[in-house]
Amino acid sequence: MLVFLDSSIICADFYMRGTYFDLLKKVDTIVLSEVVIAEVKNKHREMIEENIRNMNKTLSSLNRLLSTSLEVQTDNILAQEQETYSDFIDISLIESGMTISETYPEIEHKQIVERALQSGYAQRVGSQFREAN
Repeated sequence: MLVFLDSSIICADFYMRGTYFDLLKKVDTIVLSEVVIAEVKNKHREMIEENIRNMNKTLSSLNRLLSTSLEVQTDNILAQEQETYSDFIDISLIESGMTISETYPEIEHKQIVERALQSGYAQRVGSQFREAN
């Protein structure tokens, strides 16, 4: 059986460690599109950025209560994690037998999607992407 996954399923468990993915890997063939892979990588980056901002705010609040300030180095976290996650996705595709069902069309659709995701032009509304207002 072929199981076509949307980005929202993967974004709920980025490293696909849960029971749901274990079961899928044993029973079915997971099928993704290149657009889904791009959306997942973009969302992973966005969530890391958001969590780093939140952590820095919390750390700042905590430091106001402490006699000695704490520091957490976050300078390279985003770049390192993006590379690690990209490698993870590539390896997972190979090792688990996942397949890519749809490649980008011959026109430069891939570049359009990447620019829209990075610029904020495309915005998630529910489980879909829409133009940002």
